[in-house]
Amino acid sequence: MFILPDPVGSMPEVVKELHEYGLLSGFKINDSKSEILAISPQKHWRRVLSMQYAFRWCSSSLVYLGIRLSPDIAKLFTLNFTPLLEVFKTDIARWSPKYLSWMGRISIIKMNLLPRLLYLFHTLPICIHLSFHKELRMLFSSFIWPNTRPRLKHAILCKSKRNGGLALPDTRLYYYATHLTRVIDWVTGSPEQKWLDLEEAQAGRPMWTLPWLPWSAGKNTDKELSPVGSTLAVWHKTRTKYTLSTYPSPLLPLRYNPDFPVEILQSLATRLADSPNTGVHHILRNGTFVTLEAPDRPAPTFAELFNFHQIKSFLRKLPNNNSLTRSLSSFEILCRRTSPLAHGVSTLYGLLRDLVNEPPAHMSRWERTLNTSITDEVWSSTLS
Repeated sequence: MFILPDPVGSMPEVVKELHEYGLLSGFKINDSKSEILAISPQKHWRRVLSMQYAFRWCSSSLVYLGIRLSPDIAKLFTLNFTPLLEVFKTDIARWSPKYLSWMGRISIIKMNLLPRLLYLFHTLPICIHLSFHKELRMLFSSFIWPNTRPRLKHAILCKSKRNGGLALPDTRLYYYATHLTRVIDWVTGSPEQKWLDLEEAQAGRPMWTLPWLPWSAGKNTDKELSPVGSTLAVWHKTRTKYTLSTYPSPLLPLRYNPDFPVEILQSLATRLADSPNTGVHHILRNGTFVTLEAPDRPAPTFAELFNFHQIKSFLRKLPNNNSLTRSLSSFEILCRRTSPLAHGVSTLYGLLRDLVNEPPAHMSRWERTLNTSITDEVWSSTLS
């Protein structure tokens, strides 16, 4: 696939490179099977290219690696998920009459239907309405219990086997998990994810800051249901629903934070942390502010002390600032990893499923602190 901002000027060079590659490798591009889709106003260049190349022109979408792409992002769901749902209905109608056990039918869903769905979740990080998951749930239920009413609740079927369930896939949680893997990629800055620089250019700030900033700071990235805006929308929904994090979080960034426009001195940042991504967890340790004095370092300068007091003043005035001193949640610990998360979707799916079934006791305390705030005097005495 090639994205050509200047089709008339770039297409001859692309075709030339492909032709030279074909002479060396013995391969040849089939022009009649190659497709072109205009993602911007065509102006005059379609007429020029149509006269020179035998490529097939697509009116509204083209297929690439099994994904139907469209210039209109709002149509991606209709072009990809709706046809897949119809295929699922056809497959299930063909399989339902066969003699299969409960476990056999659930295994078919896990091995045949779920991978196709996860592929779209991965490649198309868009917002999906809850009605789609409800329709899938009804479809799976009709397949597991053909010609009869369900004998077990859907929530029980979706539990893990160790918790008394049958591990039926919950498509809604898998949808959340695929978006949450992108959040972890943002924070860890995995070099394997080549798309991070593109999304950072769209967001206008470093990606590692987005999950920990308030919704008001990131909602402007939700332009035309972009991938960044869609993932942020899912993140802020699951963050509160499953108590994956709070605002403010101990991972709240101090640099690139629109609520804290003060520039942090490089010398102070070096004293606080080895990482250039200075956050609250570098300032607060074990519930108290760190000290700048160290036996192996020179005394802090007046500018560094003043800058440090600016940071402390900002943190004391934050609403619900007592959540800054709590321990990190399971999801936040995953975000602190220095290496990519292996089996990220299955790991996060298991985390969400466990939180649905048995919310940890300490999570409820976080929820109680969301709507409370403390005065500067209590904050000063607690974090002295």
